Amino acid sequence: MRGLSVEAGAALEGEAPGRQPRWVHCGSSISQGRGAASPSRTWTALVARRSGWDLTSLALGASSCLEPMTARLMRDLPADLLTLCVGVNVQALGSHNRDALISALVGFVRTVREGHPTTPFAVMSTITAPEREEVPGPSGMTMRECRAHIRRAVTLLRDHGDTRLHYLHGPEVFGPACTRLMLEPEGSDRLHPAAAGHPVLASRFTTLLHRARCVPILMTAAQ
Repeated sequence: MRGLSVEAGAALEGEAPGRQPRWVHCGSSISQGRGAASPSRTWTALVARRSGWDLTSLALGASSCLEPMTARLMRDLPADLLTLCVGVNVQALGSHNRDALISALVGFVRTVREGHPTTPFAVMSTITAPEREEVPGPSGMTMRECRAHIRRAVTLLRDHGDTRLHYLHGPEVFGPACTRLMLEPEGSDRLHPAAAGHPVLASRFTTLLHRARCVPILMTAAQ
């Protein structure tokens, strides 16, 4: 038997630890962690642990098609940093064509902004996808074209005053030089980092976030 005894009149003192910045991320299977060695070794988990952020991941395979319900969820969750990785399933599944993608992304961001008007927000286009870069998907867009429309949507929003919204170019985070670190073998549809690729993606993502000065801003209850 083991026990703990405390003298009468004893008191416990000490400062409560400060809370970690809350990071809310939305993405597809790339962000969910397909190919990672374990849940704690996905690139988003690595970023959160190394940065000291409290991650809420809304990433899900075959999703991140700018679903309105996801935008409303991001709007309603507490967040000090917001990030979105979008493009791979828009292009692959044909959820939006060239004309619809920009308006859908603008609408998604504006919905999130109803709850987080000034929270730092990064929109990242999809990482390298060697077999899709120049091949049109059901949407009629190649991956390069899809990224261009994503960048255009972010530019439009920034031009209209959303200066805390930032665009991250997916191939700068995990580009053609990283294809040897992909899960799928050459000759197949390569989309996901393998276990060795997740730390690389995590490191470069963090670097680009900081370069864009897109870092958490802790909000007090009064704010």
